[in-house]
Amino acid sequence: ELAAWCVAYLADPNDPEKPWDFTPEQLRFFLWWYAVDSRGKFLWRKGVLQRLKGWGKDPLIAVICLVEMLAPCRFKEWSAFGLPVGRPVTSPLVQVSAVTQEQSYNTGDMFPILLTNKCIREYGVKPGIDLVRARNGRAKIQMITSSPRAMEGKRVTFAVLNEVHQWVGSNGGPAMYRAVSRNLAKIADARFLAITNAYMPGEGSVGEMLRGDFEKAGINRRSSSLLYDSIEADPRAPRAPRSFGTDTCSVPGHASSVA
Repeated sequence: ELAAWCVAYLADPNDPEKPWDFTPEQLRFFLWWYAVDSRGKFLWRKGVLQRLKGWGKDPLIAVICLVEMLAPCRFKEWSAFGLPVGRPVTSPLVQVSAVTQEQSYNTGDMFPILLTNKCIREYGVKPGIDLVRARNGRAKIQMITSSPRAMEGKRVTFAVLNEVHQWVGSNGGPAMYRAVSRNLAKIADARFLAITNAYMPGEGSVGEMLRGDFEKAGINRRSSSLLYDSIEADPRAPRAPRSFGTDTCSVPGHASSVA
């Protein structure tokens, strides 16, 4: 239902005359992120999408922000065919948080490109640089940069943590992460999704912290509330430069944490 909504209301960022079209990899992640259990509850309260620089994380995250703002993205009931039927969030407040203005605008600049005239007309969307409004002001997307105090106390329904491999102590990243976590605890179905490149070990970034949480879950990852999606080398793969092209390895060349 949500994937069909994206096709109906959002545009291809490379060609506004065409509808949004998920790549298979994007769709796979999107469906995992919105998966629900037998009670209609989300499987995941927190998520991390780790990919290489230039993969296209910002367009996908911008799509998810618009879904959270406008689409029927909360469980309502089961259909006669046993499929989940959604409803919109009553008063959605979506925050895109980053430690630099440039990072927040990497996502924010996508909104005008993705919005179709149909979407703007039917939902009354009013795009802005730091704030997107819709549904007579009841739905909002905010851009937040390096200000834990400005974030504190907000009734956020969905939060994006942008490029958390750069959220370190010197720029207030961990403090921002704690503020986001406290805000989301106020609403039962509120969630956050972090996007990141590979973090630098030892910096103590939020990206490294989230990876540590995932690793600590160990064999209990399936019962964890953290969806960690990363395409990376299998830990058993040979990594010495001379190995490539000469040695063979019986394990897959990449592995996904949620496969």
